[in-house]
Amino acid sequence: METQIEKLRNDMVENLRNISQTYSIALSDLNRKNIEANRMISAIPAKEKQLLDVKRQQTILQELYQYLLQKKLETSIASASTISNIKVVEHALSSLGPISPNKKAIYLLALVIGLAIPGTVAFLAEYFNDKVRSKADVENHAGDSILEKIGRPTSRCAGSCQE
Repeated sequence: METQIEKLRNDMVENLRNISQTYSIALSDLNRKNIEANRMISAIPAKEKQLLDVKRQQTILQELYQYLLQKKLETSIASASTISNIKVVEHALSSLGPISPNKKAIYLLALVIGLAIPGTVAFLAEYFNDKVRSKADVENHAGDSILEKIGRPTSRCAGSCQE
């Protein structure tokens, strides 16, 4: 019986040692987790500052987006109010060639002007010509027949003879 008690006692001691060892392992694990938690807690102010910065940026961008949406709405309302009640009676037709300048009309006008200006100058020069050039000029203006010919100096006098 004593051996059994001794054996039981040894088993109990061994069991207590194992339990003690288990508790010390659990305690060291808890201490390690506590140190990790304290380190994370000390990092919270920096992360909180980052979070505040992100929230501030988000607020600014959200306000800007709201402002731009409002301006877009105002612009669409303003442009909608300026549209009048216009109806298209006939759709526009296009020609194959250009409408202006009309090359044929310009060439025709240039030809007419090119012929009219020299013709007008020749007519006016003849109309205002008061020189006698032929027998018909004298007869047209005098009305009577010419009794005598208008003479020219002969070549031997060469215009210096006096008769």
